[in-house]
Order: sequence, then C-alpha cells, then structure tokens
Amino acid sequence: DIAINALLDGIKIKPDYSNFYYSLAIAQAEFAESILESNEENKEINTEDKIKIEELKTSALENAQKYLELEPNAEDKEDVEELRRTSRKISSIGRLICSQQILK
Repeated sequence: DIAINALLDGIKIKPDYSNFYYSLAIAQAEFAESILESNEENKEINTEDKIKIEELKTSALENAQKYLELEPNAEDKEDVEELRRTSRKISSIGRLICSQQILK
C-alpha cells in the first residue's frame, strides 16, 4: 500500500513518466493477488476485500494500458500485455469466488 501511494504521488508530479504507470500496475496486481491468496487460506473473502481486489485489478489494467499508450514501442510490451491478460483472469476468478461466497 505504501508503494502504491508513493507511485500515485509520483504520477501527480510527473504524469507523463511511463515507468510510474508500469510500476503501479505491477504493485496493484501483486497487492490484489496477495489479498486473494490470504483469503483463500481462510476460505472466505469479506466484502471489503472483495471490493479492494476488484478496485486494484481494475486500476492495474488501466495503468498497464496507460503505460502502453505512453510507450507504444516498449521493449517489454509483450510482458505488459501478459500482465493485462493475467489481471483480467485473476479479476474474473475473484468475481467467481466472491459470487460463490455470496450464494452460500
């Protein structure tokens, strides 16, 4: 959370610096994944964590897209596209898990 806030502050200062968006996308995706993993151990995800995971994944996708907009010929473009695909999959899995728990 500290890293995410620092990167958001960096974007406010220099909004055209593409690496902020790249790093922020990774930090958000990893943080969402860590919340999801910690809740899988408990076999239950509370509503607050469900919302946080979804917000983080959505933001990670947006920031990865912004990075690619600023760096359309980036050497790591394929890696960023993979991050976007993975984030979408994890987000879908998170929604599935959340919906199953709501039905219980």
